[in-house]
Amino acid sequence: MSYEKQLKDIRLTPLGNKLLRLVLEDENILTLRKELLKGRASILNDLEQETSFLFKVRKRFIEDKIEHDDFISLKRGHREKQEALNDKL
Repeated sequence: MSYEKQLKDIRLTPLGNKLLRLVLEDENILTLRKELLKGRASILNDLEQETSFLFKVRKRFIEDKIEHDDFISLKRGHREKQEALNDKL
C-alpha cells in the first residue's frame, strides 16, 4: 500500500485533527524561521565583506595608492550598500 493511500485511510478524532494541525503549523513555522535566519546570516556576511572592503580601501588611500576622489567615491558606494543591507535586516 502506498504512503499516500495510507494517509487517506487514516481517521482521526477531532482532537487528533487539531493536534495534527498544530504539529504541522509548528513545523511550517520552524521551516520559515530557519529560512529567515539563513537569509539574515547571508546579509550579515555581506555586511562583513563590505566592512572588510572599506578597510582595504582606507589602507590603500593612506598608503597613497588611490586618489582622494576615488576614495570618496568608493566610500560613498560602500555607505549605500551598507544602508541597503541594514534595511534588509
